[in-house]
Amino acid sequence: IDRVMFETGGGGTNSAVTFARGGHEVAFIGNIGRDSAGEAILACLDEENIDSSYVYFAPHKKTGCSVILLDTKSGERTILTHRGASAKFDNLNPADLEEIKPDWMYITSLRGDMKTLEKFLKKAQELGVKVMWNPGKLEIKEGKKLLSLLKYVEVLLVNKKEAGEIVGGTNLRELIEKLKGYCPVVIITDGGMGAIATDGKEILRAGLYEDCVVKDTTG
Repeated sequence: IDRVMFETGGGGTNSAVTFARGGHEVAFIGNIGRDSAGEAILACLDEENIDSSYVYFAPHKKTGCSVILLDTKSGERTILTHRGASAKFDNLNPADLEEIKPDWMYITSLRGDMKTLEKFLKKAQELGVKVMWNPGKLEIKEGKKLLSLLKYVEVLLVNKKEAGEIVGGTNLRELIEKLKGYCPVVIITDGGMGAIATDGKEILRAGLYEDCVVKDTTG
């Protein structure tokens, strides 16, 4: 191994940092452990001016961590993951939204916990909070339940494979036509082919930069 890096990340905090760097006021809700990794995450959130007062400490659990083995020539990677404190989310409290009063809520995977997910979605609807959802593979396995929850979602973000698992099909145009019947805005990514998106009226395609060296395909 020629080079070693230690960094915080994950679907939740990566997104929070992205929004904060875009100039938005951001609060993060999630689970960490009382350990050095958890301290590093809190330090990162504070450095990025993200409200960390709604972070939960999972008892008797270590902070989730991953070892990413990266091929610097191809950008391909292998990820070894310990879920730890982020294995379950049934301790999170939707009532936090009443204090935060957000305009938007961005949700990543809750490890298939559809009950907690539905509680947050219903609370968001009650408070007039718009939702963007990037479901994980365990949520996508809950096909019919997932589709029933899209009525609470403003923006759905999935990749081509995930879209196919949800509504069936392999053609991007076909997939987005099916999904737009469930959600006002749909975005489907397709790796090196770019992405397709719709607001229910127009369908837009986006490619990738040409002659761009891919350093890392993680995320």
